[in-house]
Amino acid sequence: MAAAALLWSAQQLAATHLGAIAKLALATASPAARAHHANAAVAPPRTRIQNMWALPPAAAPVASYRLSVRLDVTTHQLHGEGTIVWRNTSTTAQRQLYWHLYLNAFAHDRTVFMRARDGAGFRGGGMPAHAGNITVTSLRIAGSNEELWPALAHSPGDSDDRTDIRVPLPTAVPPGASLTLDVKWWAELPNITHRTGYQGSFHMLAQWFPKLARLERDGSWAHFPFHRLGEFYADYGDYHISIVAPAAYTIGGSGKRVAQTPRKDGYIQNDYVAQRVHDFAFTAWDGFASRQVQHQGVLITLLYPHQKTADADIELDYVRRGLDYYGQRYGAYPYPTLTVVHPPASALDAGGMEYPT
Repeated sequence: MAAAALLWSAQQLAATHLGAIAKLALATASPAARAHHANAAVAPPRTRIQNMWALPPAAAPVASYRLSVRLDVTTHQLHGEGTIVWRNTSTTAQRQLYWHLYLNAFAHDRTVFMRARDGAGFRGGGMPAHAGNITVTSLRIAGSNEELWPALAHSPGDSDDRTDIRVPLPTAVPPGASLTLDVKWWAELPNITHRTGYQGSFHMLAQWFPKLARLERDGSWAHFPFHRLGEFYADYGDYHISIVAPAAYTIGGSGKRVAQTPRKDGYIQNDYVAQRVHDFAFTAWDGFASRQVQHQGVLITLLYPHQKTADADIELDYVRRGLDYYGQRYGAYPYPTLTVVHPPASALDAGGMEYPT
């Protein structure tokens, strides 16, 4: 059982880092190697090693999100609403929830993120020219009219930071019980900085929705403000995300796109489903070209600037090789889709990031 659990962890780790393979390869390849890979045939298929040990069954979802969001590409704002189903998997009853509003790290220069910056180096840098923020306008238990979101919401002990929010509950949620919450919010994107934002008409959406912190088995919450060296520890669940954006924009997102529905206002609704993931990110741009290939049972989607056809050939080659390499060593990639985003040169800070699928 220990070996099976270790293999499952390795699979998940490999899955979160496949998106960086093409970037690393392009950064280190010589011009000759780039030319070779741009013209070389795809490497011959290798035998896909099936699970060497029986994997443990997938755990039941803990925090699942069904959200609808509209992207305004002129104001760079989001307006969203939806339902979140959360299950208390700890051993103690819970009278509170902790939420991460990580876009608020870019609200002003006194947030935890901004105070910790060193001005240079890994995830350093200054305040974005255009601030970003996220505001919850309503949080209610399904079927109730009682507003739960506190009027003065800030990180514990830090009135200058609003990235880690405690929300008291009116009644305790016992171990094993579930809670269904209705939420509404809006967000304003910063210009591209540290995984998220906009540059011109290009948009990279990360930390864009109110996200529950992780509840540990002993009943303690793993909650913390967004620090510049922080990561996104969270519970796994199922996501159904509806993204409404202008019809001229190409959308890429975590998971599998299951529907596209044109609207009369010139927008189009893109519906995505992702299972057994801990986060959801998406991108929108009217300058994307798109390529799709199947490899090892995985639908690979590459989104790239129209003029970067040669780079696209190299990137797809390295992604296929990555699926083979990690598949042979750690087990099959556990999701049916893999999307790789090549941002425009003016938005390089949107690159080099890994999100589920």
